[in-house]
Amino acid sequence: MQNLILQPSGSKAAMEHFDKTIKKGLKLEEIKGCLNESDILNLSNIFGNNKLEIWGVTPGQKDINVNKWKRTRVGDLVLFSGDNKIFYVAQLAYTLHNKELAEFLWGYDNNGNTWEYLYFLIGGTEDYIQVSDLNDLLGYQENNVIKGFNVIDKDKAQLVIGRYGNFENALSEISSNFSEPQEEDISKIKIKVKNFIKPEDVEKLLKDISEETKNVRAQEKIRVVKAIVRNRKIADLIKKKYNYICQICGDEGFEKKNGGKYAEAHHKDELAISKWDHPDNLICVCANCHRKLHYGK
Repeated sequence: MQNLILQPSGSKAAMEHFDKTIKKGLKLEEIKGCLNESDILNLSNIFGNNKLEIWGVTPGQKDINVNKWKRTRVGDLVLFSGDNKIFYVAQLAYTLHNKELAEFLWGYDNNGNTWEYLYFLIGGTEDYIQVSDLNDLLGYQENNVIKGFNVIDKDKAQLVIGRYGNFENALSEISSNFSEPQEEDISKIKIKVKNFIKPEDVEKLLKDISEETKNVRAQEKIRVVKAIVRNRKIADLIKKKYNYICQICGDEGFEKKNGGKYAEAHHKDELAISKWDHPDNLICVCANCHRKLHYGK
C-alpha cells in the first residue's frame, strides 16, 4: 500500500537544503564518487540524464527516523511543508543509506548528525495545500503542526484510500479547494468569508461574486496530476446558503472535530471541461453523494 510521507522543511537550513538538492537538483556525475556501482546503475536507470532530487533525514533520537524511513516504499507520496502549507509534492523513487553522500551534500547539524537516510524523488511539483485542510483529511486536529519526518500510519492511510482511491485523488480534492491570492480578476474579489455569516447576507455576497466572476475562467496548475484551481469562497458560500444540507439526499452535514459542519460543493457542469467556477454551477452535497456523482454508474 502506498504511504504518505510528511516532511517539514520550513527552517532556514532546510530551505537551503531544499534549494540545493531538490529545486536545483544534481547530476549523477556530481555524486558518483560517493556511490557504489550498483547504486550508480540503479539511479541511472531511474533518472537517465535528468537531474536527481535528493532528500535525507538524520537518525533521530533512539533511531526513531530510521524505523520510519525503513517503512517507505517506491511510489510513496512525499509532502514538503513550511509556513502552514504543503508547498511541494513528489513521489519516492529510490532509498539509500549513505552517510558519505549526506556529508558531501549537507555537512552536519549542530548535534553532529548528518541526513544519511536518503530518498530520491521523481515527478516533483510545487503545490499549495493548507496544512489545516490536510489535517482535516487525515483526522487530525485543525491546528495540528507537522513536526519531524513522519510516515502516516496504516489505519489513517486506509481511511483516505478507501474514500478517494489513492492519495493523489485525495490531495487533488483538497488542493483544488485552495487557491493562492491571484493578481488579475480574481484578486478584485475582496469578500472576507467569516465563520458566521447572517443568512440575509449570503444572497448579497453570492450576487456580488456572481457579477465579479461572470467572465472569469478557472485557472489550471500542473502538479503530480493536473487540477483546476477553484475559488474556495464560492464553494463556502454555497454550503452556507443551503445550511450544509445535501441537495440530493437531504442529509445534513456531519459535525467536524472543530465543531463546524462538513459538506462539499459539486460543479453541475464538470469544471475541468466548462472552466465555469460560478455560483449557478454549484450545488451543496454530502460526501457520499459527491463520490456517487463522480464515480457512480
